[in-house]
Amino acid sequence: MKINIYKISFLDEHLPPVNTRTIFFYYPTLSNNRKQQNVLQLAESLSEILPKFYPLVGRYIKNDGFVDCSDQGVEFVEAQVVDDDVDFNNLVSKMEMEELNNILSRTPHQIDESPTDPLLSIQVTEFKIFDGYSFGMFVDAWSTANNNHPNPGGEIKICPSFDLATLFPGYGPRPGPPVTRAYRPSPIVKKFSFNKDAITSARSKLITRPNNYYSRVRVVSAVLAKALMRVDRAKHGGKSRTYLICQAVNMRGRTNPLMHKYSCGNFALMSVAQFSETRENVIGVQELVDNMGDSVIRLMHTSYE
Repeated sequence: MKINIYKISFLDEHLPPVNTRTIFFYYPTLSNNRKQQNVLQLAESLSEILPKFYPLVGRYIKNDGFVDCSDQGVEFVEAQVVDDDVDFNNLVSKMEMEELNNILSRTPHQIDESPTDPLLSIQVTEFKIFDGYSFGMFVDAWSTANNNHPNPGGEIKICPSFDLATLFPGYGPRPGPPVTRAYRPSPIVKKFSFNKDAITSARSKLITRPNNYYSRVRVVSAVLAKALMRVDRAKHGGKSRTYLICQAVNMRGRTNPLMHKYSCGNFALMSVAQFSETRENVIGVQELVDNMGDSVIRLMHTSYE
């Protein structure tokens, strides 16, 4: 059954428009013919799965609060590196974060909520109605279809469900013109790399509480937060400071009753952990990881008790 309109949920309504960027690096093939075949295969397999993810092919109509799913299409951009001597490993290891924006078809802050703006742009993946988990589903389905090529119709186990707007209906369109933004802010961005051994070492120094698991993401986040807190207090002469750590929590598998496993859309809530650090009470990584986990538990009890 063809659906022409996808209404956004109230979770979608409260999120600001933003381009979510994801870049996948892979080693190229040597043959020019094979390169062309790879691009064609990616495009064909993309066409095969897009009917399952039909809102991505439409256009967001802000004044009406829905996505017009009339098969307007996605943006597919093919780029070519001019210098054939560019080494992949050298490129990735030395490239600054801001330089990554130069290989995107759209800048991260190039926002356009007009009815002509595509919801999906390949090389840059911009979702107004998708969160990170939904994007992972999309990439997984695309990868499966690409591996099945040239035999379309192969088994793709992922069958996305777009029922969030039915369960969490929106309040309707908000007045105001569509957002159009093309400025380039200049934040200071640094890239840090944590290998497996470093994360294992950091986790081994923690005292694990019963029925608690310290994920790699939480451990690394706590280490970075600890460093940032030390820098911040040093900048303010060691004065007492209060800090907030916000985490996006995927709500799939955490609701009662449980949601569809492949529910697509924005279905993440923010958990907030608050810390106050003084000269006498210095917060360590242990306290950070524990309180970050507790903030997620509080979110579950507060929202779905």
